[in-house]
Amino acid sequence: MDGTYRQTVDGGIDVPPILHEAARQDGLALQAYRMLLRWIPFADSHYTEWDRMPNCGYFFGGSYWYGLDTARTITVYAVLSVIGPFDEKAAGCTRERLMERAIAGIRYLAFTHDAGPPELVRVKGTNPFCSEKKWGGRDDSYFMATQTGYSVSSLAMASWVLWDRLDEETRTLVGKVVEHYADRWCDIEPRDGVYYDTQVEENSWVAQGIAAAADLFPGHPRNAHWRSRFRKWAANSLTTFRDRFNLDYHQHNDRSKGIPLSFINTSTLHPDYTTENHGFVHPTYLVLGINQRATHALFALMSGRQADPFALMNNEPLYDRTIKMCCQADGFMIPVQGQDWWYNRQHELLLTHAVLNVIHGNPDAARLERHALDRLEQIQTSNANGCFLEENGEACVIREGYQTARDFENWAAQDVLYVYLLHAFGGAGAAPSDRDEMGQRLSGVFSYPYGGFVVHRSGDQSTFSSFSWRNDVMGVTLGEPGIWLTVPSHASMTGVIRLDGHTGAPGLTNEEIVRDAGHVCLDTRREGFGVTALIRRGGGELEQDVAFVSLPDGRTVYAERQRAVQDCSIRDNLTGLVGVRNETYQAVPESADGRRTVHLPAESVTFAGFCGDADDEERSFADVAYVNLDGKIGYVLYGSNGIKYVNKHRYPRWKGVENTLILNDSGARELKAGEALPVFAVITLPNRNNEQTAEEASKSAMLSAPDSSYVIIECGGEAVAYANFGFERVVVTGRKELAGEKEIPLYEGTNRVSDGRAEWVMPVEARKAGYAAAVLRMSWETADEADGTPDAPDARKCSLDAIVSEDGVYVLNKGEHPVTVRLAGAKPDTNRTLELAAGSFAELKLS
Repeated sequence: MDGTYRQTVDGGIDVPPILHEAARQDGLALQAYRMLLRWIPFADSHYTEWDRMPNCGYFFGGSYWYGLDTARTITVYAVLSVIGPFDEKAAGCTRERLMERAIAGIRYLAFTHDAGPPELVRVKGTNPFCSEKKWGGRDDSYFMATQTGYSVSSLAMASWVLWDRLDEETRTLVGKVVEHYADRWCDIEPRDGVYYDTQVEENSWVAQGIAAAADLFPGHPRNAHWRSRFRKWAANSLTTFRDRFNLDYHQHNDRSKGIPLSFINTSTLHPDYTTENHGFVHPTYLVLGINQRATHALFALMSGRQADPFALMNNEPLYDRTIKMCCQADGFMIPVQGQDWWYNRQHELLLTHAVLNVIHGNPDAARLERHALDRLEQIQTSNANGCFLEENGEACVIREGYQTARDFENWAAQDVLYVYLLHAFGGAGAAPSDRDEMGQRLSGVFSYPYGGFVVHRSGDQSTFSSFSWRNDVMGVTLGEPGIWLTVPSHASMTGVIRLDGHTGAPGLTNEEIVRDAGHVCLDTRREGFGVTALIRRGGGELEQDVAFVSLPDGRTVYAERQRAVQDCSIRDNLTGLVGVRNETYQAVPESADGRRTVHLPAESVTFAGFCGDADDEERSFADVAYVNLDGKIGYVLYGSNGIKYVNKHRYPRWKGVENTLILNDSGARELKAGEALPVFAVITLPNRNNEQTAEEASKSAMLSAPDSSYVIIECGGEAVAYANFGFERVVVTGRKELAGEKEIPLYEGTNRVSDGRAEWVMPVEARKAGYAAAVLRMSWETADEADGTPDAPDARKCSLDAIVSEDGVYVLNKGEHPVTVRLAGAKPDTNRTLELAAGSFAELKLS
């Protein structure tokens, strides 16, 4: 473009010039641009000419939902055809061909839209809802009709970039499409809602579609009205209840005329800045309010204007309080309540980080964006055809018959394009946070009571744990590889329990996906948490008490107790469930080499991961005390009925190459009312190899009885995790045989040595779970043992109580002989030798 305004429709409507001279071509912008060039040959192989009208064509089949297949692709083609350091060799074609095909796609979409000639419809395709039909939503529901805002925005962006290359017919067609959307939806009121399916997504795509008209046609007679209504839709996309009461914000944000309190009429976010879609807190839909409104910010940057503040409203608190708190080291957001799309969604988080970096100057976003961009480039480099998701995407079926991974390639490419444009026209953004400082600052425990989950992050970013008690009840423990190794499958840990003949309502039986739990008790600490919950399976015939404890060092303990409320027939009982990623990306060999090895005490078995036409493999293993996965994460088991590894190759709905490790396969069984199964428990050890897992298993123990109403697990002699499943406060007691040992760890509470046995005793409130870390280690020796001449076996026995509180340690010799007690701790002033006569005690103060 030459910087002048161009005439469009309605006799004299101008489009703003793009400030080409302001575009930078370095750093992150250049990295993203080169990735887009590598993607072009792949996209070009999916281009088809359309012979119904001159100079028309479409991409990726031409009859996908809302015209997105072509709309998202033409933005990439349009931009690369006129902006940036183009490389014909990398792109595999000339800029002229890119421009021709971008214009052909613009014309195809404009002709086949509801605003185009009625006889021109999209081509025949596999999607029965779109095949040989127009797009634009004329006869569709609100949800489907408004969703075309995606494509209207993309069409506007591509057309704006090529405006002086479009003929008058094409400009007029584009103008009609854009006006059609803005006029149809701008006067409708934004919708309110946060549960099940948030209105974040819908309100922001309407804002995106109306913004296309307001930004593209500033001189249009209806522009002021479009802009005013765009601001309302944008403002109401990310809102909590606070925004509806913030009178000062409404009065002063727009100082020229003030904003009435009724301007904000929605709540689309919970007060803890979570929200739900598809019935759970879903990473994709959490970030869409930021990403979709960002197209307006791009229009503003590229034309030298300021983005409207209402299009950025609540981006920062949503990002800082929730999004980045659930991000792993490579910038990808961990789906703490599961995922029903594909796992490799780095592209959408990449765009979110870029918006917060460039527009908001967030240093943490600057760091995470770089990691996400590098990771996405690794994935693309691993795909021989240059695609961003799956090299054989057509084989990865998401919805049988009309939706595969290939259909989402253009989404990934457009996100990378927008990252490029943000940096080209907005600069590098903030200086990235220091990795270690950021990790320490974002470490700790964070509870989301409205979203229904809690997370625990380590300061070195090597571990992450979470437990969700609503929407999808599940526990997750991740090590350094994050979700490249184990993934938050629905019902992680809590498992799949199918009952025959139950009385539950369909969808609410908590059999395969656990929707809810009762009697939830959460206890958070600075460096860990404990939670208990009660899950009712089927129609309530079977109750499953579960506990999840996250220790300060990133280890977790999961425990469960099942009991029949009524007679019940259990068809499958698969708990301690762990999702396992097993994909192949050559550029990510440390996490995705296409193999997973299960290490057991007596053998190791390797499974090749792939998606294809092959039978699933299942291997079962009995009498296993521990198992390690790939030398990177270990599981120490108590009360397991056997483990099973399912190496999947066929997927009803593809999310990635995802296997399943089941740590407690209890099998089919009948239970009478009142009958209970023994407690099952597992210690999860992130970042441990097989040898370290075996060593930890030898130092750990279940200290409570399998049929008890409470659970006590000693973890490596360094901490005890406990859970009281009862509804009354109890004094829990854990016991273990010493087998000749003369040393024990001292935990908060009462530590007792008597008759060759150690006990740990502590009162625990009803339904509470938690942990006690070892404060000191205590060893002892009787006088007889010290001089090597014990009189009799009884003389070697001792009876000691060591009571540990926040203030200090009190050691009482309850035996009949003098005892020398040695206390050892990490600090020099805690190392003490105590000479205790029979019946005496001593105190050690803890500073």
